[in-house]
Amino acid sequence: MLDVDTLSLTLPAGLRPRAARIARLLGEQLALHALPEQAGRIDTLALPPVRVDANWSDRRIASQLATQLAGRIAAAATGGDSC
Repeated sequence: MLDVDTLSLTLPAGLRPRAARIARLLGEQLALHALPEQAGRIDTLALPPVRVDANWSDRRIASQLATQLAGRIAAAATGGDSC
C-alpha cells in the first residue's frame, strides 16, 4: 500500500484549473501500478519535468505522471535511484 503524506504538483498555467482532478486521477492511476510492497519510507521524491500535452485528457496526463512516479518509487525502493 502506498501512503502519500503530501503531493506537490506543478502544472503549466493552462493546466492549473484542472490540477485537482489530475491529482485525484493520479492517485487512482498509481493504485493500478505494481509498486514494491516493502518500499519503506521515502522522505522526498522528485520527478524531472514530464512532458504532457494540454490537449490530452486529465486521465491521460495522470497516467503519464503515474507511470513516471511509479518508476521512481520502484527505483528508490530498490536503492537504484537517489530521488
